[in-house]
Amino acid sequence: MRAYCRRRELAFTTSYTTRFPEYIAVRSIIPAGVSYAVLRHFHAAAAMTMIATASLRQELGARGFRKLGTWTRGVDTDLFTPDDPAELDLPRPIFMTVGRVAVEKTLEAFLTLDLPGSKVVMRRAAAGGAATPVPESQIFGREDG
Repeated sequence: MRAYCRRRELAFTTSYTTRFPEYIAVRSIIPAGVSYAVLRHFHAAAAMTMIATASLRQELGARGFRKLGTWTRGVDTDLFTPDDPAELDLPRPIFMTVGRVAVEKTLEAFLTLDLPGSKVVMRRAAAGGAATPVPESQIFGREDG
């Protein structure tokens, strides 16, 4: 789509949603800085690169990314109300992260936060890797990748 828009001189946006350079760096000999240079070039052609947090804006800005716009994450509970919500018998409030478990996701940062209530990791382990149970957290989901 990027190439199509560029050939026709159409404005387009991109989004930065994962720590791909860190993912590549821990699984290959390619340093994160090289991956960041490629991504910076890729996103530079966009009218705006959408990011989800102020901390990511600061980090990418420091790495030379420009034209960063913010979009929010989360669920609009006015639009999404499950017919049969899951009941978690855990101390409230519940802080939850949902996604693939991998080193670049920095789950340790989430799990070491001093928060009241419970921490829940809804996981899907990365191929070739398995999640390690972490004290003081509830972990749900497949471990088989």
